[in-house]
Parts: sequence; C-alpha cells; structure tokens
Amino acid sequence: MVGAWAHRADVPADLWLALLRGAKVHIDLLGYAYPLDDLSRVPGATIGRHEVHLYNSMFRFDDQMIVTPHLFRAHGYQHPALHLRRLSAHGIFESFAEQFQQVWDTVRPVNREVADGQEDRLLPRP
Repeated sequence: MVGAWAHRADVPADLWLALLRGAKVHIDLLGYAYPLDDLSRVPGATIGRHEVHLYNSMFRFDDQMIVTPHLFRAHGYQHPALHLRRLSAHGIFESFAEQFQQVWDTVRPVNREVADGQEDRLLPRP
C-alpha cells in the first residue's frame, strides 16, 4: 500500500494526473455510473455495463490503482481511498486486479452496436 485517505475526494489531484500520464498499457475504471460515454470515441477504449454488486470501485493504471471500498449510505467521494502498487503476484494489488478481471468478464457493451448488429455480446478481455 502506497497511501490511504479518509475520502476519495482527498486523493491529491496531482496523484490522479501522475497515474493517468504514467500509464502506458492500461487505464481501467470499475464502478457505478461513471459518465464516460465520450470515451467511446477514444481509439482503443472499451466501455461496458456490468450487473455485479460492487463492494469497491477501482481505478487501475498499469501496476498502480486507487481502490475505494464502498461504505453503506456514503457517496462515492466520501468513501476511503487506498493507493496500491503491484509488488508481487500474491499481494493486495493482485487480489483487487483479479476481482476486476472477474467482473470485466461479465461486462456487456454500452449502447453501441457491434459489427454483426448484435448489441448484447460479451466484450473481449482486455
């Protein structure tokens, strides 16, 4: 664990920017109702909908992530935030990354038709 904050809103803006700018392979977001439809125009972006009950939101940037465990009756910005870094194949980061992949494996496309005209196909794994 690199850092922890009482609320996601307390994560410094310069850290978010450093994580975004530093990512070379993946920027992955998993949560509820993010307004990301404009990302559908970004080359390589894939947006999907899940129907899994989440216990946290995850913002993954290659080998680092911000995880916000969900608290009952709290809004997203009020949840605590944990800054994690991948240190080994069996650490905390890897546990959350595995959970992310398990949810991603259930994702369906958001309001966009695929080549064969079917809207409800599973998306390829990243």
